[in-house]
Amino acid sequence: MTRDPLDPVPAPVTSLPLSARQDWCWSWLRCYPRPYPQAPDLAAPLMWHFRGRLDVEALRQALSLMARKHETLRYTLELSGGTARLALLPDPLSLEIVPADMAERVLALPGPLATATLARTADDEHLLALHWHHLIYDQVSVELFRKELASTYRSLVESGEGPDTASPFDYRAFAQEERVTADREERIQRAASTLRDHGALEPLSKGRAGEVERAYGHMPMAVDESTTSQLLARCRTERVSLFTALAAALGVAVGRVHGRDRIIVSAHHHGRDRPGSRGALGLFANVVNLPLELDRSDRAEMLSQARAKLAEATSTVSLPFSRLCEATRGTSTSSGYLPSALSHVWLRLDGVSGWWPAAPSVTEEDWCGVRVSTRDQAVRAPQASPRHIVAPDAVGAGAALVVGMQYRGGRLVGTMKYETGHFPTEVVSAGVVAFAAEIDAIARGGRGRIPAG
Repeated sequence: MTRDPLDPVPAPVTSLPLSARQDWCWSWLRCYPRPYPQAPDLAAPLMWHFRGRLDVEALRQALSLMARKHETLRYTLELSGGTARLALLPDPLSLEIVPADMAERVLALPGPLATATLARTADDEHLLALHWHHLIYDQVSVELFRKELASTYRSLVESGEGPDTASPFDYRAFAQEERVTADREERIQRAASTLRDHGALEPLSKGRAGEVERAYGHMPMAVDESTTSQLLARCRTERVSLFTALAAALGVAVGRVHGRDRIIVSAHHHGRDRPGSRGALGLFANVVNLPLELDRSDRAEMLSQARAKLAEATSTVSLPFSRLCEATRGTSTSSGYLPSALSHVWLRLDGVSGWWPAAPSVTEEDWCGVRVSTRDQAVRAPQASPRHIVAPDAVGAGAALVVGMQYRGGRLVGTMKYETGHFPTEVVSAGVVAFAAEIDAIARGGRGRIPAG
């Protein structure tokens, strides 16, 4: 039976603190001047459009079975004195039947971090929306959920039985283990010291303090097919990943434009390095920082350094980012401090880094005679504030300069996104030119000394 949306949510049975990975997501939200529900909810719903005779009961059972297998779908958010905790609801994920105009909505938080709604939009047509918060999913989870929901529904319709609901991964035990690791504080202090040495407290540009509206500009970038092919070949020769090569090129370019010999490049790491984690739903991604020294004799040495730094950074993925921020600054993190401020520039490469679904996508498939199309559709709370609080003593945010790249049609394309309150257009333009030139130099196998800024 479908639960009435007005009925009280069943009492949670387990309460636990956020995991180290969830800490970053929650810290990001604290940059907003208003608490829930006014702050952006970071919910990116998945939508399914069904055309044909949908077995609603099989769909309901499929969602229930998935929630039994992946307990993160049963988490609810609790707030007490500004502290966020998670609780585990005893009931599986329910399916609410709603009017067509209520299919797309935002999460009501505090409360369940995942809800599912089904609306009948026409004869033999339905719209299913899974609303979930980034505290419980990452990019890998999106594709996992799509595939598992389809296979579970087909199994129920064809045989009347669902697949095994044994969990592939114990997320609670995983989070608990990271919280009680004996050397965690030592690792935090060591990482913080390295970040300070590489200029984490010396932003490329100081922005305004107080409650400010963040306005962004975007500058497109593209690498032609020939250069992209040469770059991939160079990566194979030097035994580095494409992400590593781009991080090295970006660090050199930003350092050259801003006259720095040390640059910190940040990225999101998928964090799924435990057995079973690649088949689990949950937020495993975390922020990692690559502190690069640019006084290298040639580009081959720079690539080698970037590879080593990436390996070191990967080992910090289990550290709570807010605590790393506090240790780096040497003081407690205020609500106005931007936790992303430990780097000078961010790098995102679709399919390699990122916690957000890579791009809106539309696919069609057959679910036992029902035509199904799926799409990502980010929904924001209509009352979401576009402003951040920036404390007077806050360092500049690394998020003020973000490079997003993707491999498409045989070439690399992307955008340099910049906060207009931090960077003039001409400075960003110089950075784009320098980045492209460094990519070209690496691709051509240049081994000469890297030019100074």
